[in-house]
Amino acid sequence: MEWTNISTTLDVDIANKYDPPKDAQKNVATPANASAPLTIEWSSENPDAQYYLYSHFSEIQDLQANETREFNMNWNGKLYYASLTPLKLGTTTVSSHSPTTCNGGKCSVQLIRTNRSTLPPLLNAYEVYTVIQFPQSETDESDVSAIRSIAASYALSRINWQGDPCFPQLLRWDGLNCTDADMSIPPRITSLNLSSSGLTGTIAAAIQSLTQLEKLDLSNNNLTGGVPEFLGNMKSLLVIKLSGNNLNGSLPQALQRNGLDLSVKGNPRLRVSDSSRKPLKKKVFVSIVASVASAAIAIALLLLFLLHIKKRSKAVEGKGGRPIINWRIRLQIALEAALGLEYLHIGCTPPMVHRDVKTANILLDENFKTKLADFGLSRSFQGGCESQDSTVIAGTCGYLDPEYCRTSRLAEKSDVYSYGVVLLEMITNQPVISEKCHIAESVGSKHKRGDITEIMDPNLGGSYDSNSAWRAVELAMSCADPFSSKRPTMSQVISELKECIVCENSRMNNNGGLESQQMSIVLDTSVGPGAR
Repeated sequence: MEWTNISTTLDVDIANKYDPPKDAQKNVATPANASAPLTIEWSSENPDAQYYLYSHFSEIQDLQANETREFNMNWNGKLYYASLTPLKLGTTTVSSHSPTTCNGGKCSVQLIRTNRSTLPPLLNAYEVYTVIQFPQSETDESDVSAIRSIAASYALSRINWQGDPCFPQLLRWDGLNCTDADMSIPPRITSLNLSSSGLTGTIAAAIQSLTQLEKLDLSNNNLTGGVPEFLGNMKSLLVIKLSGNNLNGSLPQALQRNGLDLSVKGNPRLRVSDSSRKPLKKKVFVSIVASVASAAIAIALLLLFLLHIKKRSKAVEGKGGRPIINWRIRLQIALEAALGLEYLHIGCTPPMVHRDVKTANILLDENFKTKLADFGLSRSFQGGCESQDSTVIAGTCGYLDPEYCRTSRLAEKSDVYSYGVVLLEMITNQPVISEKCHIAESVGSKHKRGDITEIMDPNLGGSYDSNSAWRAVELAMSCADPFSSKRPTMSQVISELKECIVCENSRMNNNGGLESQQMSIVLDTSVGPGAR
């Protein structure tokens, strides 16, 4: 049939979940014969073929008061949608809820004007999808969840990262390899290549959920933070490429194992132990030597434990009976405070900004359970990242977001800045503002020198996992970045803190439990608030 094409230069709103192209919605087709239906036909060699139909409509003409455009939609001679009136410069989409089979493989869709309509039907765009049956099982659900989480963490928007990751093979996601030997068993992801993909932030924790992963390539990106311990615990991994990033801290011992092809070149702040490269000397042990060695180790451990207790007792006496809180508990307090802020930002309706995040507003009970307090300055914000209205500057000196002070625009990233300052306090046990400078500037200058002991609270006596400490420092500095666009969200903060805790727990477990006695202690008020 013959169509008449009409177009407009006006803007058309395409905001619905189908998101049709704007150029398509600026153009319409109507039947050349105004009283005739607008007909679309197609055919298939397979008479049992099933289809999904999506039709998009926009009214782009100015109708007079006495003009009406209304039509019904028939599919294969049956009423499919009744009395459709397109939105003026808006978008209406009519979609299939279930697949439809056409008569003998011949399909026909007709738009027929109603009796009360003075104008012919119109159509902007339509999409037809054919149902394809696959004999192979879908990708393992845990792998699907993990890879989608990874994509979300890095805001990946690759064109073919849609549908099932592993099948059909011709439509497999870029950068993935999967098992496909047995069609009756759900395929598993065995290789992930995100090299040169513009990745930023830390190594995504969701990677550890790909339990059958054999090869991981994250090289030539801009990843920061430490190398997570979980990579060393993924026994299926045979190749890990991390070169050409900005990773820091020390390389976990678990990654220095035989049989693992590990590439970390091009990370100037990443410290790699040489112990794994030293040749092992052949040693011969006899039972007597082994027994003597075991006894010696037992005695040494006992002496170390007694010495530890003695030193701890003395420490309880230069501090008035109040030992310093250990690194593990500080991380837990930081995590619980972050969870509270995350709830304000994404769990409340409408979302809220605290506006006065500081140590004095983080309350602890006798078991160090953390709660946020003092919501007197809190405000709601709309539209995701920031409000549209200016607000009066409020907060506490030293914790105030410099960008908020400069623009007066309220944003959730303002809380992230204040939280970063709090985290720096907990790490260093230093005041927010000293005679010299702000705590972020002080830590920043020490950070460049690459010595974690210069930054960490000396009262900890070096009792912390250096990788965990570096990651926490990097996280705090990114939160306290003067530019809000470079700060992480609270959800990202939570993910990184959990990794820090995993590293510290591993160190404490490897320490033979000598630090387990430090769990029931009192928080130093110079680090954070006491319970009220």
